[in-house]
Amino acid sequence: MNKFAAVTIGLLICVLSPARAERPVEVEMLEGTVDQAAEVIEKAYDMLEATTVFASAYVGDAASPTRGCWALTVIVRYDPTAKEYLTKLAKTGKTPASRLYAIAGLMALDNANRERFSKLGTGRGAGDTAVEHMIGCIFSKTTFAEAVSELVKHGPGLYLFDQLPSVLETWDL
Repeated sequence: MNKFAAVTIGLLICVLSPARAERPVEVEMLEGTVDQAAEVIEKAYDMLEATTVFASAYVGDAASPTRGCWALTVIVRYDPTAKEYLTKLAKTGKTPASRLYAIAGLMALDNANRERFSKLGTGRGAGDTAVEHMIGCIFSKTTFAEAVSELVKHGPGLYLFDQLPSVLETWDL
């Protein structure tokens, strides 16, 4: 076999073989030491508490991953105290979006919570609070009660990543 043929075959093998996707550094930290995981989880708490738009995992024409969903995914998958934290955030979150993410997280942790939250926001008051909501390319303003109803209807899957992207790839709304 001549040198040209060997190089060509080698290049074809490299191009056609599936590439090993690099794992985000955050996943390495979450699966590393307790201190490393705690650092990433604390960052996720801060991001989730500050979010102002309740958005699906991927938004916009480019299907950009969102920071709120990144934070929720980290908390649901890697924080052993997620249930307690999300229960508190659902009641006392500073923004309607953070409370909605907390409800989505509680549903992800236990599907029985869908029934519990189906009654939330049906009365006057908190259910009338305005919420900015984005699913895919559609941005809208809705009420907290309507957002909870949609979340109960469709489940939390729209707000969690199957594979956690790097936080650097996420979009802050």
